[in-house]
Amino acid sequence: MLSPCAFKAFRTTLARFFVAIFGLLMSALGQANIVEIKVSKTSPYGQFKAGSFVRIEGELKGELAPNEPIPGLDKAAKNARGRIEYVAPFVVIMPTQEAKGNGALLIDVPNRGRPISHFLYNSGRENFLPLELDPRTGFLQHQGFTVATVQWELGQGIKLPTFVDEAGVTRFVEGVGLAVIRDFFPVLRASLLHLDRWVATGKAPPPSRLMPLEPQPGEVTLLQAPMHLPGAIVQVPLRDADGNSLGGVRLPDLVVPLGTHGAQNLPLSDRACNLNAAYIPFAPDSTARLASDTRPSLAERYSSSADYLKKVRAAGQKLIRDGFLLEEDLPAIIEAANKVRMEHGAK
Repeated sequence: MLSPCAFKAFRTTLARFFVAIFGLLMSALGQANIVEIKVSKTSPYGQFKAGSFVRIEGELKGELAPNEPIPGLDKAAKNARGRIEYVAPFVVIMPTQEAKGNGALLIDVPNRGRPISHFLYNSGRENFLPLELDPRTGFLQHQGFTVATVQWELGQGIKLPTFVDEAGVTRFVEGVGLAVIRDFFPVLRASLLHLDRWVATGKAPPPSRLMPLEPQPGEVTLLQAPMHLPGAIVQVPLRDADGNSLGGVRLPDLVVPLGTHGAQNLPLSDRACNLNAAYIPFAPDSTARLASDTRPSLAERYSSSADYLKKVRAAGQKLIRDGFLLEEDLPAIIEAANKVRMEHGAK
């Protein structure tokens, strides 16, 4: 638990954080104020390279001017100051000693009430986090980031303003929720640090790598444009001879593949099926390859497991040089590649 002195310092820091967050997020909408912050719980979060971290939970109360361009806001009840109130739950994970952090605040915009920052940045290669705020790899904390998540969706704890319409029905001013928030794991982690340095020092990140696109009007595995939009053209990423997407940031899994990634599942009418891409492995050798499969087998690609591992390492090191992979993420990629055993050549 925090001492009274430390707790007072946290409250001051939290106030600065939320004033900064809302000052930025609400600037496009006009004047909004945080008038009260209530901390309901503090608990140790863990020890990391940047020191110890604490998890702080509570609620913040904010006010909006009734003339903000939010549908229905002018009909909501006003307080004594003539403004519209809302209350939103928050969680902040931050260093117990502010000076040991990196000075950057990462705002986590929840998806259906579930935070996504730790899933995106703190997940391991084969050990993905659920949508919650567990430390797992601790990447964000090791780097010194403070993470703040504020609920904004109706039904997820936020108390939105209401009004009664002409039919006597109580309506929520859900647009206030949007006013509250305004936001492949290794690549995301590297990109986050580049973005942080860009904002802090002006050093530009690596140039973007776009994926070349092409139309495929007759492709049965592609969800085409609806009939009532005859002029619409759906484009998809260009693919190499193996069916893997070209362009973008290609991790070793695509540069040194063991199969085709991201193939479209059929039938397109089954949402649960077509929203999840397929993985189609290469045949171990030419004798096991189907006649309809034109992709070279593993034996035709790699002379041995050691050859495959060497190529994976080289692809990872190139990504590090290009700025799209952190050195600390390469060992997990190498470890996974080291588990691959070819059935041919030297082991």
